[in-house]
Amino acid sequence: MEEVLKVMQLSEDDLAAFVDFKNKLSKEDTFVAQSGEILSEESEQNDFISFINEIRAKNAVEITLWQDSILVGNAKIWRMNKYKRNKHVGCCSIALLNEWRGKGYGKKLMKEIMNKAIMEIEGLKLFTLTTYSNNNIAIKLYKDLGFKEWGRLPNAVYYKGKYVDQVEMFMVI
Repeated sequence: MEEVLKVMQLSEDDLAAFVDFKNKLSKEDTFVAQSGEILSEESEQNDFISFINEIRAKNAVEITLWQDSILVGNAKIWRMNKYKRNKHVGCCSIALLNEWRGKGYGKKLMKEIMNKAIMEIEGLKLFTLTTYSNNNIAIKLYKDLGFKEWGRLPNAVYYKGKYVDQVEMFMVI
């Protein structure tokens, strides 16, 4: 089983692999927004192409982790918005399929995506992310990388039959 970390700009050709990846995460019912919902290429195409265009415009970066031709993880950072009041804020997201967690890939992806964002998205001064209060492994990882918790939205996420807090974190670059 060869493990290959590809640092790449996504193309329209990656849509099917990306939708398959999101559907696998949804079926796992892990720490992502989808919980069992199945997405189609048609439903995701506009958002996917919009994100690719943000990468091309240097407003976003993405790193993907592949095993052979299967997408097994991704990390991305995008500008909070294009307006000058807070275009210096980069929003972070990371996801790995279950069998790839706990092996150091999350930390590697986060370090690489943050470095890539600093180099490719002009003017970033701050990273932000959200996670669930019961995602202790992720919270520890983010704190180890230098993120600090700045707030919680109580009971914002319905996760596996109960409400948990949404944890907001940031890191000054």
